[in-house]
Amino acid sequence: MATEIAAYMKKNPSLQLGLDGSTGPRGYDTEHRELRERRVNAVREALVQAGVSNDRIKDGPFGDAQQARDGQVQVLISTSN
Repeated sequence: MATEIAAYMKKNPSLQLGLDGSTGPRGYDTEHRELRERRVNAVREALVQAGVSNDRIKDGPFGDAQQARDGQVQVLISTSN
């Protein structure tokens, strides 16, 4: 999947990516925050290895909190910085 995203990003140089690793209601304790960071970093690394520039990738709570799932990192594409 990272290679497909990287190809799309290459064709659309004005786009940015947002990585949302929200862990739902338990996401505020230290253990879950560290797990979230590891997951987001793993997705970021896969995207960078596939050719997405690191400066085009941001992370934070970008997605819909109601759809946040433990163990998932949402990759969101944005036209804004």
